[in-house]
Amino acid sequence: MTEQTCTAIVGTDTFSKIFQLSATNASWQNVMLDTISSQPIGILIPNTVLNHMTVNYAAGVCAWRLQNSQSLLVTAKGFASKTLYNDYQMSRIAPVKINPNDVLMVYPNIVDPQSDDSNVLAWVQTTKGELLYALTDAPDNAATEIKTAVNGLSLGSDAFGATLTRINVQSQDASKLISCQVIDNMGGVVWTGFGNVRGAYAGSSSLTSNGMFDGLKIPIARGYSMKVTVDASI
Repeated sequence: MTEQTCTAIVGTDTFSKIFQLSATNASWQNVMLDTISSQPIGILIPNTVLNHMTVNYAAGVCAWRLQNSQSLLVTAKGFASKTLYNDYQMSRIAPVKINPNDVLMVYPNIVDPQSDDSNVLAWVQTTKGELLYALTDAPDNAATEIKTAVNGLSLGSDAFGATLTRINVQSQDASKLISCQVIDNMGGVVWTGFGNVRGAYAGSSSLTSNGMFDGLKIPIARGYSMKVTVDASI
């Protein structure tokens, strides 16, 4: 399996710490460690309330989460930005108190080696919770289903009986999110949102997200799916 360097600066308005890791791509088994003491975040700064989180990856896509290693409770999450593409003000997060058992984890993936394919991630929030979805080798200009990163479940299997409230999509560097769609069990389009490009490209609106779709109220039934249409060649 391939790896790439991920770096994070976490802190408050009065201090910050740097964490780094040579992280395995397409995996959550990546616990970031402090660059000085090689300690996870919970051991290094327990009971500290953080309000800044800047996470960088080398190339491709990357999600992060702050998780209790014992209870598995996730208290903060988001997308990373490519190294050197940062905005301090945009790195603010809702204040979160660090538990001694907390670890900062990353889920990176590479730029797809095929010039007409993209790797894509999405944070999907429903009334049951929020999970990371992942898609590799998404072909240009074709609506392709994206499933949960860990178990490969469709939206209908993961969130049956829940209400979809938010979708946040990140497509790989230099890839455009054309649209994100929710499809019912008959193949009908329930909802569509147009996406964007991100980073240092014409029309970019974010360093981390190709499309944030908030305030949704879509009931999820069996057989529902979520599809994204991307274009790797801007």
